[in-house]
Amino acid sequence: MLKYMKHDKHGFMPVYNDSDFERNKKYGWTECNMANEVTKVQIEEVADSPEEAYKKKFGKYPHHKMSLDTIIKKLEE
Repeated sequence: MLKYMKHDKHGFMPVYNDSDFERNKKYGWTECNMANEVTKVQIEEVADSPEEAYKKKFGKYPHHKMSLDTIIKKLEE
């Protein structure tokens, strides 16, 4: 069964067998639930996205046809 491990310095990695799992634990890796980790990352990305910053500055979301470069330029004005 595929498991994932997390390390404070190195991030995430998949582990395919129990012997690798046990070996990696000795080096500071811990088991993690990737479903929870992905949700946390997605929430953080949405909160800090240029679209969210645009909404905070102008009170509305940018037009759906605006490119990311245009949104960033407007934010810098």
